Amino acid sequence: MVSPLRSPRLILLMTLAMVGMQTDASAQINPEGVDVDFDMEYYDVSGATWSEVWRSIVVNRRTMSTGERFEGVTRYEVGLMPAGDGCTPSNARIAVKLRVAVPHLVRASALPIRDRECWAAYERSLDDHEELHMTIAIQDARELLTTVRASSGASCRSLRNLVQRRSQDMRSDQADYDRVSSHGLEQWRAWGLSRPADPEVQALTRRCAERALG
Repeated sequence: MVSPLRSPRLILLMTLAMVGMQTDASAQINPEGVDVDFDMEYYDVSGATWSEVWRSIVVNRRTMSTGERFEGVTRYEVGLMPAGDGCTPSNARIAVKLRVAVPHLVRASALPIRDRECWAAYERSLDDHEELHMTIAIQDARELLTTVRASSGASCRSLRNLVQRRSQDMRSDQADYDRVSSHGLEQWRAWGLSRPADPEVQALTRRCAERALG
């Protein structure tokens, strides 16, 4: 069963992202004509049980410019290169700055086995969500580069204005993805599913949610 998404463009981006994830990793992170500056930030969390770890995650969540707080955050900026005068449709490049923050569990091996299972499932789920944020951003940048290169005769100022306008659309794509997936809590909706595909994963998620409250 599928659940229709509100944005046909988002469906296309996610499809392209899934295809891109199956290609050479270096080409995906650094596609030709798109310069990606990537940095991964790990913030420490700790605890002797999954419940304690979860409380540590909640306390240490990253704060967005909107004041909202999330366990995993992907920030990005996009710009036109060369940055000054002299850019043309033929020599233009797109610069993308990606900054991803996720929790890192100190001494994960010290957790009881059942709680380690919860951390592993949580970490995998969060990584999957943030990875698609990155992939959508890069795919958007590639589409933007195609538009810039096709703008025959456009001045450097016009190209910079184009990039600025399209950056608004790129932020909307990221917001749509978070809305559809409930910021990763319902990540399966990002793939167009009406429920999780794996009932075992769903059962583990419920068990770990109960342990987190313990």
